[in-house]
Amino acid sequence: MKLSRTAAAAIGVAVAASGLAIAAPASAATPNVTYVVAAQLGNGPATNPGWNLENGAVPTSSTSGLFSSAFPELYFSFAAPIAITGTALSDAADNTSFRVNDLSNATAEIYWTDPNGATHVFRADATGDSFADDDVDWNSNASVNGTSFATLEDFDAAFANDPTLDGSEIIAIGVYIDSPLGANFYVFTVNGAQYSFMPQPVSSAPTTLTVDAYGSTGITVTTTGFLPNETGIVVGLGNAGSGGQIGAVDADANGAISYTYVAPTPVAGDYRLTFFGSVSYPQQFDFAVTAAAAPAPALAATGANVELPLIAGGVLLLGGVALAVVGAKRRRTA
Repeated sequence: MKLSRTAAAAIGVAVAASGLAIAAPASAATPNVTYVVAAQLGNGPATNPGWNLENGAVPTSSTSGLFSSAFPELYFSFAAPIAITGTALSDAADNTSFRVNDLSNATAEIYWTDPNGATHVFRADATGDSFADDDVDWNSNASVNGTSFATLEDFDAAFANDPTLDGSEIIAIGVYIDSPLGANFYVFTVNGAQYSFMPQPVSSAPTTLTVDAYGSTGITVTTTGFLPNETGIVVGLGNAGSGGQIGAVDADANGAISYTYVAPTPVAGDYRLTFFGSVSYPQQFDFAVTAAAAPAPALAATGANVELPLIAGGVLLLGGVALAVVGAKRRRTA
């Protein structure tokens, strides 16, 4: 799935020193992700912009994502439809992926309109995240230059060879769940835009710490947004473009984790801790490790007794004051 490739690449992302502000709303932990709850869903049709749910039962949001039973169909409709020219269908699929709790009943869909405004749909001829497989054939309920069953690449070519379909557009992308039990929807990347149906994380993590602290007490991150009781959440650490896995952590019954990392050989620099859940987008936390403050310089030990000059100086000062007073009295009596 594309999500795993994105997650793997994120481990070694370099951290800019100017981008270290991570405060507790966790949108900072999942940049470029839009969180969606059940109350925000429309109920179609495919021309209704935004997220829509059709056919299924009333959806609910929980720590296990968005749930709907009774053959739900979830799709995102574009406010600005995508013109079907060149490799538009293939490109849209290459930049789309989703996660649900049971892929065996999930069928990927792409809705499109012809130049007359009629709505049609491509449905993958395989279950699962078919957007990720260029070799999957798709069914179309409307012929494209005499073709109604082909790969998306072949449909792109068919549109190019059928001038009667010039002006056709992709209007929505989604998934149909062919089960009365429905599904839990977790995340959906639509043409490159990332959406999550998991709860928005609430996080706490320091943004700066000293080298000494990094190597003794370490850095502790607490955050939510994972599946309840999820195990094996991968932890990655990156610095200056390199990085790798440093451990794993399990979530509690509320999908929350707490993870502490103590550096074996602490070095000052900019770092990123990333947590890769099985169904959620990676959560990342940037922090800076600073050098320990330099101690105040001590006085040089020369062997001289510093008290004598101070005493002598005090005596001279007092003597000068006394002379000044005596002189003033003499002037007044003169």
